[in-house]
Amino acid sequence: STFFVALNPYPGEVSVALPSAGLGASWRRLVDTALMPPQDIDLQGPMLPPGSSTYTLQAHAGILLVVVQAGGGAGQAQGMG
Repeated sequence: STFFVALNPYPGEVSVALPSAGLGASWRRLVDTALMPPQDIDLQGPMLPPGSSTYTLQAHAGILLVVVQAGGGAGQAQGMG
């Protein structure tokens, strides 16, 4: 599996650039520590829209994303664009 980890030590939000998930694949959010439990950790978390190139990382937060091939799930996720 391909994972992406980002940490924001700053007191404000930052936009992080995402690498390409690859042809026919998207990023799935597994962890976003800025969200309230139980949404902060969700192993079946929402998919980012196909082709997403950035994620808005909130202050003092971290994220963990994983690449999922097409058909691996669906949903809307906050902070993705």
